[in-house]
Amino acid sequence: MRCDVLVVGAGVAGSTLSMLLSSNGVDVIQIEARKSVVRPHCSGIIGLDAWERLPFRKSSWIVDRINWAKLISPGGIILRTDASALVLDRERMDKEISEEAVRRGTELLTGVRFLELEGREKAVVMDQEGKKEIKFRFIVGADGAKSTLRRVFHEDMPLLTGVNLVTDEGPKNGYIVRIRRGSLFSWLHPRGGIFYSGAIGKGDEAFRWASSQVRQFSRVLGGVIPTKTMRRFVKWNLALIGDSAGQVKPLSRGGVFYISEASRILAEEIIRSMETGKNLLREYERRWWSLLGKEIVIGELMRNMMDSMSDREIDFLFSMLGEIHGFSTDFQSSSILKGAGIMKSLAVGLKFPFKSAKSFIKLLLPS
Repeated sequence: MRCDVLVVGAGVAGSTLSMLLSSNGVDVIQIEARKSVVRPHCSGIIGLDAWERLPFRKSSWIVDRINWAKLISPGGIILRTDASALVLDRERMDKEISEEAVRRGTELLTGVRFLELEGREKAVVMDQEGKKEIKFRFIVGADGAKSTLRRVFHEDMPLLTGVNLVTDEGPKNGYIVRIRRGSLFSWLHPRGGIFYSGAIGKGDEAFRWASSQVRQFSRVLGGVIPTKTMRRFVKWNLALIGDSAGQVKPLSRGGVFYISEASRILAEEIIRSMETGKNLLREYERRWWSLLGKEIVIGELMRNMMDSMSDREIDFLFSMLGEIHGFSTDFQSSSILKGAGIMKSLAVGLKFPFKSAKSFIKLLLPS
């Protein structure tokens, strides 16, 4: 087999990219190790701006709306914000984006597992009949947090566990977040007649936190979540996208907004590369970081600061903040800086290593 672009993985990142490329006449083969592209997902919360910027969307994906959020510190201090967001049916979303990619010309092969590269223009894959070769001009790793293609970069990706429990208990039109330890947290929110009680943590603590906030649940959904964004996710004619590249928000660890922007930019640069005969994939990396780099760096500083703080220090920080106005689900880090008065002071500390901000809080703590 031969193609212009081989996309490894049929989640939202790989399918959105395949759809955009196929729409522009690019010959795309997309492989997925599972026999189905539908798989359980996490919360499905997306900001209003991100929703409008999705390259392909259907109103039928919207199953609920978020109008407010309440964040609770380890000691019970409550921080309120006027968050606005949508709750999507991610299983339906992924399935219908994949179907749209196929409708526009993508050749989707399920039950096909990527094994290795042979040189820079040939992949060895495995299906039920055995090993096969696929030749390509460009290859994209969209194969998730445990990406096989990421091995080319010789970079490990520390992972966290994400869990959602399906329950009939929860808040209407709102989102409750409990800080569990450092930047790790649990949540409770509506999802079209049911509720998700979820958590992010290490090992079994995610399930323990999620189950501790409801009396009963009917289903457990879970997966792994990347913990950092790769600084470099392009090499030769290979690019990574989505969880493979760690393209998730530093605070919430959500990825739909970052992935949709990455898909759009990468599709444009692959098309330009084919038109000019030059490899312009580095432009994908540069443009993506130019668009989201500031948000990611600020978010990583905030996350590192929280991870270094004791429960008491986090409680005190929450008591100083009180509430956050104008919180953005899509641009979380910068909206927190703008929306909370105390963050104007903390921003001074954030210009330096995170320990400076922690020291600032310790200075204010009553003895």
